[in-house]
Amino acid sequence: MKETNQGTYIITVPIVLKNFMKKNGAITNQGEWYLRRSIQDYYIKFCESAVDRMALEQHLEGLSGMIKAPTLEVEFREGYWDLCDPAEMHQSRVGDYVVVHRIVADGTE
Repeated sequence: MKETNQGTYIITVPIVLKNFMKKNGAITNQGEWYLRRSIQDYYIKFCESAVDRMALEQHLEGLSGMIKAPTLEVEFREGYWDLCDPAEMHQSRVGDYVVVHRIVADGTE
C-alpha cells in the first residue's frame, strides 16, 4: 500500500462479490463488491467513486486467475453505505467503506 499526496492509497488487493444481507439476516440475490484487506472486507460505495460498477467489472474480467486483485487508487471512509443523496432519510448500513478513485491499469502509477 502506497499513500499519495491526496490522502488516497494505491493498493493491489482482491475484490470479492458477496450477496447483500438484509438487516434481518436474510440473504438476497443482489451482489455487492467488496475490497478484501487482511481480515476485513470494505464495501465499495460506487455512488461516491469515480469508477462505476461496470468499469470495475470489465477490468476484473480482463484479469487472469481465480482471485482477481486489481491495482486501485482508493480512499477509506466511514459512514452510511446505502445513502447516496444526503436529502434521503431511511435506514442504512453504517461502517467502514471504500471509494475507488481510479483503476491503475498496469499496476504502476
